[in-house]
Amino acid sequence: MKTKITLLITLCLAVAPAVLRAEDAQEFAAFFGSLRDDKVNVRAGPGTQYPILWVYKMDGYPVRVIAKYQNWLKVRDVEGEEGWVYRNFVSRRQSAIVQSDSPIALTKDREGRKIIARLENGVIARVDKCEVGQCLLVVSGMKGWADKTRLAMVGK
Repeated sequence: MKTKITLLITLCLAVAPAVLRAEDAQEFAAFFGSLRDDKVNVRAGPGTQYPILWVYKMDGYPVRVIAKYQNWLKVRDVEGEEGWVYRNFVSRRQSAIVQSDSPIALTKDREGRKIIARLENGVIARVDKCEVGQCLLVVSGMKGWADKTRLAMVGK
């Protein structure tokens, strides 16, 4: 009888971590977001014991969160690079980077009748929403529409 109980407990302990990992994976849903700091370490794995692969130095940099392990999130950036960052450094606010040889117009309306700013290559903007061909951006307190094809976004 004692052997059966010991065997049952051993079996339960062996299976429990796999069940917990499966439940954690089922609850996770990938999302678009951005980095929350101007210095974020990207690691080879989910923990400080893993080496730093590179450091992001742009607050608001756009990412897609593709996996989660405890307090660590696996992110993919606009260039397709992947690594792990601590969850406190990721926001659910989606952002984009202007990627254009010449400045792009930020306009008051979708038709582009009133230009309110010109955005240079490399400017990071918060994405409010996107519709066919255009995105509504927020940059330095200004809100306007920009050509989606000239923006680098993770989910483009």
